[in-house]
Amino acid sequence: MLTGNAMKKLVLIFFLVSLVLFVHIGVFAQQNPTLDQVLDNYVKALGGKEALQKITSRILKGTYKIGSTGVNMPLEIYAKARNNIMLKVNVSKSETIQRGFNGSDGWAKDLNLDEIRSITGTELLLLKTKADFYWAINLKTLYPQLAFKEKKTIDFQLPNNP
Repeated sequence: MLTGNAMKKLVLIFFLVSLVLFVHIGVFAQQNPTLDQVLDNYVKALGGKEALQKITSRILKGTYKIGSTGVNMPLEIYAKARNNIMLKVNVSKSETIQRGFNGSDGWAKDLNLDEIRSITGTELLLLKTKADFYWAINLKTLYPQLAFKEKKTIDFQLPNNP
């Protein structure tokens, strides 16, 4: 049989353990952010909408890696606000593949061809999406089906014993 003091200690320990468990569960079970909150935080992490809109042109230079072959080719992207873009992949010193979009029309210059062809259909849609200079700000418009999947599990750990 427990004495009065032992019973009080047991009740206190039970209360403290329960409190710790509920606090931990409550912290991890908070509402997930909304899609708008996630996108807003993304834009803030990039410097904010106003800062992004101050930029009106950019040049990106890097390397384009071809799938499983491991072949790397120099890539250049020239972009200008409002939705102008030109992509250039240097296949060799004298051969390039180019794609461009001027805000309404798309064009392509393919390898070993001197002629420029118009881009249509899915190829145009993909290039138009890449050409959106303020892509990060316009994600919801560009991808209307974009959705945020909620995390449905609660993850918590019991505190270490003192």
